Amino acid sequence: ALLHYRYDKISQNKSKFFNNLLIMKTIIAILFSIFTMFATGQGLYSPTRNFNEIPDTILKNLDKMGTDTSDILNEYESEFLNFIFNSKSQGFDFAN
Repeated sequence: ALLHYRYDKISQNKSKFFNNLLIMKTIIAILFSIFTMFATGQGLYSPTRNFNEIPDTILKNLDKMGTDTSDILNEYESEFLNFIFNSKSQGFDFAN
């Protein structure tokens, strides 16, 4: 009976060890993927990196952004964010 008890304990410890090892491998894989994604310059959206790329139509309306207390983006804010994050090409629109 003592040997059976010890075997069960060892078996449980091995099981916990392998479960923890699997969790650690998963976490490392996720962190590596995130690091690789951002290290190569790819995020969820690829933002505009150069201010000169922003069209004048958007730049002329910068003073109209962030002036209200609404939680909803106005048309100028959504147009700016759509351009910066190039989100329309990825099927997302800040205006909606």
